[in-house]
Amino acid sequence: MTTFDGGSWVNDTGSAASPSVWIQHQDTGLLATIGCDVNLTSDPRFGLAPNDAGACDLDYSRRAQGAYITAGGVISNATFQCNNDTALWVGSGFSGDNDLFELNSAGVNAIGGAYWPYGDGGATDAAVIRFTNSTFRNNRVGMYVGGSVDLGGGGNSFPSCGLTVTALEVETDSVSVNVENVAWDFWDSDAGHTELWQCDGSGLCTCSGSSACPSGAPTVPSGDGPIVYNHDSSYNPSSANIDDAKGSQSANACP
Repeated sequence: MTTFDGGSWVNDTGSAASPSVWIQHQDTGLLATIGCDVNLTSDPRFGLAPNDAGACDLDYSRRAQGAYITAGGVISNATFQCNNDTALWVGSGFSGDNDLFELNSAGVNAIGGAYWPYGDGGATDAAVIRFTNSTFRNNRVGMYVGGSVDLGGGGNSFPSCGLTVTALEVETDSVSVNVENVAWDFWDSDAGHTELWQCDGSGLCTCSGSSACPSGAPTVPSGDGPIVYNHDSSYNPSSANIDDAKGSQSANACP
């Protein structure tokens, strides 16, 4: 693990190499604490490349994560692949554009500051976590949400490609989750919503939003990319905090 403390900076500005940075075979490739200025935008890469068959040759005896960015920071035009844990942990104020998260246990943990060991005291609306033009594909979980998140800027998609269990998992309350203009595998154009599953502490969930939702008693989510919230019974997030308007059907472009 490479740690950068406050006052330091990490950037690949002007790099002609491709990738500009490649971090792999690390428990945590990059840890940037508060005050470290991270600006990686010239094709950085985190994790192994898939093999010729499009699968990951992972050593599950050791954890592999891409980066922890405590607060702020920019990582764009990046590839996060084949991390057997979370590819990218981010605190409030982070932004990313044109990033690919593929074949990771989890693509992003947008934890904000509230539960962050190096955090800034909690995410606020003024310091939300933003992604645009980014693809979350073939991850077991596309994104865990623990801080305020804005994916409404356009170009984001969650194609499951048969592997994703949950596209977006909202794990806390009192946060704003803007997922407008996002492409989903489960999109009901008539209802104007994707599937939103509200779960209790037992793992049983009730689906709303889409006409494809099963009726009857609570059940296990269908998989392949719905939004899940209230996953832990100690929290009580409301679907009112999750704005999935103006979405679309994912093209499901799979390798």
